[in-house]
Amino acid sequence: IFDFIQEGNLLVFADVGLGKTTLLQTMMVSLVENYTPGEVCFYILDYGSKILKSFEQVSHCADVITMDEEDKYKYFVKMINKEIDQRSEKFTQASVSNYYAYKQVSDEPMPVWIIALDSYSTFIELYPDEEEFIIGLCRDGASLGIYVVLTTSKISDVRYRVSMYFKNVIAIGVEDKFELSALVGK
Repeated sequence: IFDFIQEGNLLVFADVGLGKTTLLQTMMVSLVENYTPGEVCFYILDYGSKILKSFEQVSHCADVITMDEEDKYKYFVKMINKEIDQRSEKFTQASVSNYYAYKQVSDEPMPVWIIALDSYSTFIELYPDEEEFIIGLCRDGASLGIYVVLTTSKISDVRYRVSMYFKNVIAIGVEDKFELSALVGK
């Protein structure tokens, strides 16, 4: 199981058809099998195959949003921003700076939220102005127990301003040494 609290956000890169969505499915099933909905819940932004819609019936899944549900996406953005503000206020009141520290001093239930965005390339093509939202979510959310898993088939679509908030990268089947260098920074 990927430990989001310790590791933060996760970027998954692979060419089309090499298992990004399957990795997300496996991750979500693992979370469901190992945590209660009170410990972990997830939102899925499925801008790929729409196969992740099958998670809508899972109690841990708060919602699945696909590329043809623009109103649902807009509501999601408002809801996430409100949650970030509420958690920030609670952490300030508790004099803590991160989710782990908050859980040490508070008995209040506060599940980890996982935001899984499948096919960032498609998402950013549809919503080029939403890069700032993604940056804010990755930057502000991680310390508040809100983590992002982002998949992409085009590493060039994940600009440095976004990628800098992902200390963990899974690269599947990357053979091009320039793309690999861009991913691992060497």
